Amino acid sequence: MIIDCLWNQPKSLAIFLITRISIFALAVAFSVGLCVFSCADDQDVAPLPVDDTAAPVQKIRVPVGDLEKLPLLATVDLVSFPSTIDIELPKTFVGNELLGVVKLKNCGNADLKIDRIKTSCGCAVAQSEKREVVVGGSTLLLVKFAFRQSGVFRNSVLISFDLGEVMIRVRANVDNRIAVTRLIYEIAETENSIPIFVDINDPVLLDTQLTVTPSTGTIKIADWEDSVKANRLRYDLFLDERTLFPTAVSLTFVSGGKTVDHLQIRVDEHGSIRLSLVHVYAKRPVDNDDLRFRLILTGATDDLAQSKSGTLCFLNGAPEASICSKAVEVTSRKLNQSLILTVVVPNDEEVRTLPLLGQPCRLTVGGVKLKFDLTIR
Repeated sequence: MIIDCLWNQPKSLAIFLITRISIFALAVAFSVGLCVFSCADDQDVAPLPVDDTAAPVQKIRVPVGDLEKLPLLATVDLVSFPSTIDIELPKTFVGNELLGVVKLKNCGNADLKIDRIKTSCGCAVAQSEKREVVVGGSTLLLVKFAFRQSGVFRNSVLISFDLGEVMIRVRANVDNRIAVTRLIYEIAETENSIPIFVDINDPVLLDTQLTVTPSTGTIKIADWEDSVKANRLRYDLFLDERTLFPTAVSLTFVSGGKTVDHLQIRVDEHGSIRLSLVHVYAKRPVDNDDLRFRLILTGATDDLAQSKSGTLCFLNGAPEASICSKAVEVTSRKLNQSLILTVVVPNDEEVRTLPLLGQPCRLTVGGVKLKFDLTIR
């Protein structure tokens, strides 16, 4: 009706009044909504519980009757708060897990209620048998620790009671089941194998058939016995002629079809001259251009800097398939503490048919043998 009345007025006046009424209606609706929102904020709403104790390990599920059968790690007398308790665990090995209990005894004069239990990392989980401990009573704290790396294991369990907090600090020495006596080895130019001495720290493995698989080369156990350490074994690692140095060799130890340990060693060539980069790139020659690439050397390179020529071998697997004794030109220049060698290989049919990726090479210059991978692009 209002709209009809207004429409009978001059058209401009009707449009003006309709617009004003619409704006007024929107303002009223906004005010009502704001009031409802504010009133909702004034209500006493309990905050959502925040679980900051979550750890990436599942809860421990042990039948109640079996709790008493688990090893007792310590007994803690709850007298005053806050307090700190230190527990030294027995020596263990990487990959092991320890499931045990800590007995919490209420020696105070008031009942205790556990509000929260928190561990310092995801490698441990803890939970209590009961949430309330009466005066003179006790509860068992079930704990589980996973030992994931060698060294000193440290973890803490923080128990928050209604009257205060108790911190239980746990420490343990963790060894690898198997350890090498050295992590870095050198191999002479005239040799193709190196001896690796391995200590079997886990006595269980000494009575098993232990096999070792290297990531490169082959390995075999040597007929050798240490007169001092009965748990020390010797393995001989044989490396392929095309191995680039320095190289990392991973050793996988298997017992009874199950992998028990992984170790990694580093092998380098014996001597004082090193290639900074063992993966070398060169442009494919065009027409009659020669093949050129650069090597960056470090170490005692003074004598090498005088060399003008060398011999290059393309190692194509079997020795009879290798292309060796290719005479090359070598020029050098000093750059800070490094020596840059520019190698020029005459362009011929053998060079034109080289594979594009990862061609193993050996350059002999100034009596020094340098191994590298050559990629032509």
